[in-house]
Amino acid sequence: MIIEKTFPIADQLIHNGLKIIQELYRLLNEEADVLKQSHHANSLPLIAEQKQRLVFQLNQFSEQISQILTSEILPNDNEGINQYFSRASQHGLNTMKLTECWSEFTALSKNCRSLNEQNGASIALLTRHVQRSLHILKGKSQTITTYEPDGSTNGSLSSRSLVSV
Repeated sequence: MIIEKTFPIADQLIHNGLKIIQELYRLLNEEADVLKQSHHANSLPLIAEQKQRLVFQLNQFSEQISQILTSEILPNDNEGINQYFSRASQHGLNTMKLTECWSEFTALSKNCRSLNEQNGASIALLTRHVQRSLHILKGKSQTITTYEPDGSTNGSLSSRSLVSV
């Protein structure tokens, strides 16, 4: 059977994938800490580069897992992986540790996605704050939003310099 040939490969891939996702999770937490401490902001480009490397590795991992599922004529999703483990177990292969490893991988993946979204929102907020500060310092026109008595918004341009150096 094909599964007896692909199972050792899947086992190695999933264990390697878990190491990659653990590293990405650690890196995203480091990024979150850096975003909270403005005096370490110069390390963000290095973190972004490391994240890109790990994401590239995770994409390769995904393609390789997809090939294994395709070889077994299974869907390329979590249900396909579960069916793969079930088939392997039916053929007498011990899937307990690998199933646990996969569960940890998927849980960390979800945590990474959430943390990455939070970090992205923080970066976007900081970027807007920096741009707004630069506009104020340079005296460029800004749209100021005020509220009318009925609650509607009113945007107007302000071009006076608030700071002179």
